Amino acid sequence: MKKRLLYDSIIKHINHKNAIVITGMRQVGKTTIMRQIYDTIDTPKLWFDFENPLDAIPFEDIDYKSIYHNLNKLAGGEGKRLTIFIDEIQNFPEITKIMKYHIDHYKV
Repeated sequence: MKKRLLYDSIIKHINHKNAIVITGMRQVGKTTIMRQIYDTIDTPKLWFDFENPLDAIPFEDIDYKSIYHNLNKLAGGEGKRLTIFIDEIQNFPEITKIMKYHIDHYKV
């Protein structure tokens, strides 16, 4: 599949400490570009699609430290930087607070 123009812009910032948010209208390729990036990087990584309620379960613990350690185990990346991809993030509004914590404390 052809890489979208935005791919190069995003991939050069993938190791930056901040989150990267892709927004846009429906059916314009947001998930496709995330999948392309997901398939490209070699760091420990996880994919969540919040259209599936089961994908939100790892983030429902009230202890954010526990969430981080459980995600690291899932990715098999203890001690390495963890990259998390979340599709349909609007279905779980609380996730923005959780991810900010993990970015600030663990450089996720």
